[in-house]
Amino acid sequence: NMETHEIFWSHGMYLIFELDHKVNVSWELFNQHLYPEDRIKIEELNKNLVLGSDPWSYTFRLISATGKLKHIEVFNKFSNSALTGAVTIVGSYVDITERMEIEEKLRLNDARLNEAQELAKIGNFELDLSTNEVFYSKSAYQIYEWDEMDPMPDALKFEEMIHPGDRDYFVELWKLLPERKETFDAYFRIITKSGKLKHI
Repeated sequence: NMETHEIFWSHGMYLIFELDHKVNVSWELFNQHLYPEDRIKIEELNKNLVLGSDPWSYTFRLISATGKLKHIEVFNKFSNSALTGAVTIVGSYVDITERMEIEEKLRLNDARLNEAQELAKIGNFELDLSTNEVFYSKSAYQIYEWDEMDPMPDALKFEEMIHPGDRDYFVELWKLLPERKETFDAYFRIITKSGKLKHI
């Protein structure tokens, strides 16, 4: 309630904060459970609220009553109470901790894969045969000496790097790709933009 500053929590909110329903809800209680580094962020958001503005959302971290670190996604909107006409903020909190942990694990796994590929000088790619779009791993960019900030290299750009002596072989290999259903090996040479000859 924007006028009385009273706060009402649903059953789910108590579960997220891991608090007993008998606990009196207040802004002070909320602040106590905020992750220290996120307190300023929340304070700034509240200071900049404009009455009647469009719905807004944000994420923050909290420390539950049992000491667990949780990631929360918030969706808020202004509303008028049907009973009193008072202006209120109605919000929903979603515990996204599991999602964030999965994303972090994927990020770490990706970083480890990139590091392993870089050390072994191995790169990988994925070709969409219906569009001829190609995705290259970070290590592949390093092997071919491409800038990751540039647009994704297409088949034509790749073909231009092929050693003249291997170009016909590579073009024929590319044409046969849609028909190949089994795993296969290929060997060819490339010349990078710095002039290096590499065997792939």
